[in-house]
Amino acid sequence: MSIPSKSQVQKLLQDKGIPGEVRGSGANWEVELPDEKAQKAFSKLVPGVGGYKTGYGAWIMKPGYKDRGDPNDPSSRHHYAKAETVVRRFLATSVTSKLMSRQEKILKDYRAGGGKVMDYDDLPANVRAALSKVKDQETLWSDVNRWLGDNR
Repeated sequence: MSIPSKSQVQKLLQDKGIPGEVRGSGANWEVELPDEKAQKAFSKLVPGVGGYKTGYGAWIMKPGYKDRGDPNDPSSRHHYAKAETVVRRFLATSVTSKLMSRQEKILKDYRAGGGKVMDYDDLPANVRAALSKVKDQETLWSDVNRWLGDNR
């Protein structure tokens, strides 16, 4: 069976009394259905459609739609594939920010002198100024916080 046009879908919804809104044109349409009951009735009438549930409970149905799984669901194969791709891209980048050795020395001296703070914003003003003087990179505060956490 071929894909029905937008006007055929509108007529079908009217004739069967299924509430819904049709958007698009020709064979490139989508239907927004208010609930799962309407979604099931529509899926029985129009073969070859698929769709997804929105955050507000409605269903969006499209011709030829293939469910790719929920990327937020750990049981979905796309969840792990997506995570592996992100990790692979992260590891492939050679540009990762880190503290310079002179900045690490400033922090080591601060720790050796009895400094106990765990946050960049809580460091004494002279230590923050010395770190910025070496190199005031955009990620300085997060790099310092990471170092302070790793070197308690």
